Amino acid sequence: MWSREWRPMAPDCGTVIDDITGPTRSPCRIDWTMETTNVRLLRNAMSAYAQRRRAVSSNVANVDTPGYDRMSVSFEEELQEVRRHSGSLREQSEVEANTEVEDDPPVLEEELMALTDTQMRTRMASRALTEHFDLMRMGITGNAR
Repeated sequence: MWSREWRPMAPDCGTVIDDITGPTRSPCRIDWTMETTNVRLLRNAMSAYAQRRRAVSSNVANVDTPGYDRMSVSFEEELQEVRRHSGSLREQSEVEANTEVEDDPPVLEEELMALTDTQMRTRMASRALTEHFDLMRMGITGNAR
């Protein structure tokens, strides 16, 4: 039986065991020493959007299930709250997504709108990350691609 947890068999790269796919090759570990607060904020945003896509998918799959309560993921609201109380980018970069179960059943049209909104937010964060890393690459290599 496969373990649910990812376990690298080598210190940096190698085979990992996953309960769904079985043994696979893993990427090398990421060294976060060059991670800026902006990158951390965007990483947390991308993670929140992935959680939201999973929640919306679950909601759509259970739209006709009696007694199913809608799941939602809040990230932007918590980020705005931190921004109101502290202008610190460091504190903003520590905001993480929060998954909640609401008392209402899902409505298909609302879930599809939430999915579209999440897709647009994901693209925006992805573009910001791409731009950031393109600038880093240009600063290191001196070439613009």
